[in-house]
Amino acid sequence: MYIGIDLHKAYAVVTALDDCGQEILTTRFRNNLEGWEELHETFPEGGHVVIEATLNHMEVLDLLEDWGFEVSVAHCQGVRAIATSKTKTDKIDSHVLAKLLQSDFLPTAYVPTKQIREMRELLRHRIQLGRDAAQVKNRIHALLSKKWKTHGFSDLFGKKGRQFLTSLELPAISRHVLDSLLRALDMINQEISFTQSLVAKYSVEDDDIERLLQIRGIDFYSAQIIKNEIGDIHRFPSHRQLASYAGIVPTVRNSADKIRHGHITKEGNRNLRWILVELATRAKDDNPKLAKIHTRLSKRRGKMIAKVAVARHLLRIIYYMLRDKTDYHYIDESLYENKKKRLYSIARLHDRRFKEATMTPPDSDRPVRSLPGMEMVNKVGNMGEWVTSFS
Repeated sequence: MYIGIDLHKAYAVVTALDDCGQEILTTRFRNNLEGWEELHETFPEGGHVVIEATLNHMEVLDLLEDWGFEVSVAHCQGVRAIATSKTKTDKIDSHVLAKLLQSDFLPTAYVPTKQIREMRELLRHRIQLGRDAAQVKNRIHALLSKKWKTHGFSDLFGKKGRQFLTSLELPAISRHVLDSLLRALDMINQEISFTQSLVAKYSVEDDDIERLLQIRGIDFYSAQIIKNEIGDIHRFPSHRQLASYAGIVPTVRNSADKIRHGHITKEGNRNLRWILVELATRAKDDNPKLAKIHTRLSKRRGKMIAKVAVARHLLRIIYYMLRDKTDYHYIDESLYENKKKRLYSIARLHDRRFKEATMTPPDSDRPVRSLPGMEMVNKVGNMGEWVTSFS
């Protein structure tokens, strides 16, 4: 039996086909645990299910696989390219998915392991925290600019910069807004610190992470992002496919004997693309080949295009390092050792926080309190992954 599921936030439309492609059933279930249990009761013998990569499809996939269903995840763009219709309804969409599955024409998407999915969730939370902190800082800069307040600090949010902000004379309302923003920034920084130490905990004794630390500019945070956003490195036949997945290859327009190359596609994994471009500036400092590429393209095309080109070549290096388990050719041993010391230091910091959070004072009836992420530590175990100092 072939079952196509058109997934929505509140409900899911399901179409079931037999082996000959004839429709057996089309119905609708709620997108919650009770609704999926009802689907299981409707199809007690299981079947081959297809769902699109959207919303909470991974949770649905885990649930159905536990019940014995064979589950495939459809690639949204691939399905759109194969099956287009002037009439679009939920029933038609679920029927198209089931029909593509039954006829063996379904374009499927990569399904990472549960361990990788959990690490992606943690790392993307850390990325968003950094962006939240940057947004608060930008609002503080805007407030000072609006009130014609200038300063000479290279880091306004360092020790002396914070003293300046605390003692700054402003109208009462503006002073309240500034204090509120500073409190929000302190709270976000506290969450960043704890999340960073949790990522470090998972990065210890991971060979791939320690190998990526050999590259200048890559710390355990950025290494973790690279490793987990890539997933299984062996699913890419070459570094070109990996670069396409990251969206850092140029667009191509080919007609007859005319070929035009445009800007990068920006399709694929945006987190991987972001971290590679961020790392490109530092990575070229001790790699003469990357430095040569940056210098040559900067003169011809500008620094931004050169930076993206360096990111693409850096990804090629990372591809072979992860696939072949080889070391970086231009390693700075002292810098590499300092990175590893920092990693273990931050990981120990998380262990101390974990211990303090679970301690109950003597002769106290106060229950043990829990810190965010403690459940994940116990659940995931000793996962090895990475980190960098980008906010």
